Amino acid sequence: MPKRSRIAAALTATLALVGAGLASACGSTQERESPRGAVVWAVGDGGDGGRSARSLAASIAEAGADHFLYLGDVYPHGTASDFARNYAPVYGDLDPITEPTPGNHDWATAPDRLPALLG
Repeated sequence: MPKRSRIAAALTATLALVGAGLASACGSTQERESPRGAVVWAVGDGGDGGRSARSLAASIAEAGADHFLYLGDVYPHGTASDFARNYAPVYGDLDPITEPTPGNHDWATAPDRLPALLG
C-alpha cells in the first residue's frame, strides 16, 4: 500500500473514533443507529473566503457530516470583520455541527470571542 494510502486510512480510522466519541459526548446516538458511524470533517487554515474553501464547505455539507472541527485560522488576523467576511459566508451553514478551536492567526485577536463568532 502506498504511503499516502496508509496515511489516509489511518486518518480515516482516527477520525471515525473521534467522531464516535464526539457523538457520544454530545448525546448523539447516530453511531448506533447508522452503520456508517459518525462522519467528522476537520479543517484548518480554511478561513480565507476563497473558492477552494467554498468548494470544501459544499463538500462537507453534501457529505452529511455529523461534526465539523474547525481547527482555526481565519485570515488575515482573526478579527470579527475577518470572520464576517471570510468565515461566515463559507462555513456559517455548518455552525450547528461546528466545534471550533482558534488558530495562531485567531488567538491574538479573538480568543474570548471565538465561540460567539462561530455561532
